[in-house]
Amino acid sequence: MKLTRFFVAGMFGAFALSAQAAPAWTDWSSVNNGTLTQGSHTTNVTLTGVAYNYDNGSPFYYQYPATFGNLNPSDLIREVGTGTVTLTFDQPVTDLYLALVSVGQPGLPVTYSFNQAFSVFSDGPGGWGSGTYSISGNDFTGREFNGVLFFAGTFSSLSFSINQAENWHGFNIAAADVPEPGTLALAALAGLGALSARRKRSV
Repeated sequence: MKLTRFFVAGMFGAFALSAQAAPAWTDWSSVNNGTLTQGSHTTNVTLTGVAYNYDNGSPFYYQYPATFGNLNPSDLIREVGTGTVTLTFDQPVTDLYLALVSVGQPGLPVTYSFNQAFSVFSDGPGGWGSGTYSISGNDFTGREFNGVLFFAGTFSSLSFSINQAENWHGFNIAAADVPEPGTLALAALAGLGALSARRKRSV
C-alpha cells in the first residue's frame, strides 16, 4: 500500500511540475520550418500558407515581459497580407501559446480567425504603444494588440486566416513542456510493479 501511494504521489508530482514548466517557443530556421525543444526531445514545426519573413531573437518586439505573460517569447514570423496559415507539429503537443506582436492599428483592425477555441493569456503595451482587441467566437481582432493567446488541449496542427493586409504584424507559437515518452513509460512500469506487489501481499 505504501509503495502504491508513493507511486501515485510521484505521478501527481511529475504532472504538477510539468504543468508549471515554462512553454518552449519555436526556434525558426526559415519562414516555413522551426523546432520546439522540450526537455531532451524536439518537435518539428512546419508553416504552410502565407508568411512574409522571419526574425530570430527579436528582443525589441518582446521588450515588455509582462505583456507576454513573462513567458519570454523568441523569434517572430512576420505577416503583411491576407490568407491562411497552418502550423503543423510532427508529434502531438499540449497547450499552445501564440504570442502576437502589433496586430492591427487603431484605425485598421486585423482579424485572426482560428479553427480552435482560445482565451487571452496576457496583453499590454508593445513597441508602438498599447491597443485594444475584441473576440467573436473563434475570431480575434486586434487594434495594435500585443500579448499571448492560449489554446488548451492536445494538437497536431493549428490554423487561422488573416482577413486584412497591414504594414506588418507577427507571431510565434509555443507548447507547454510535457514529460518525455521514456519518462512516462518508466513511471507506468513502476506503477504496474507496485500494484503487482500489493496483490501478492493480499493473497
